[in-house]
Amino acid sequence: MIRTKRRLLLGLSLAVLGTAGAQTLTGTWQGRIDLPETPLAIGLTFVDGADGLGGTIDIPAQGVDDLPLTSVTLNDETIQELLEVTNTTNMTQAVSTAVNEYLRRRRLERFRALRGKVDITSNDEIEAAELGELEQGG
Repeated sequence: MIRTKRRLLLGLSLAVLGTAGAQTLTGTWQGRIDLPETPLAIGLTFVDGADGLGGTIDIPAQGVDDLPLTSVTLNDETIQELLEVTNTTNMTQAVSTAVNEYLRRRRLERFRALRGKVDITSNDEIEAAELGELEQGG
């Protein structure tokens, strides 16, 4: 819940700052997110790049330094299906689970593509070769 509040406050802050125009955002901004326990200091750095305005966030208390600011937009139906399929309760978990599963499947596909192209030696063959080398050397 606190993470959601942090993101919401950060998102609202960025939205308000965003209305001022890109020229006024370029540079480093320091601020804080007021949490019930203690204020959380943050730093935002915005730069003009080839793809538009980009930036990073620093949250020293959490060891976060130069974390890129990004956004992903999905429609409500996709979000709901993603949460159900990944059996998770929030978008961060859902996206992380989905991406990790996608990467696992891609690695498996690459491994399967090697079938018939790689000659894998059995442990018995390796041990026999090592034993032969030891006998020849000693």
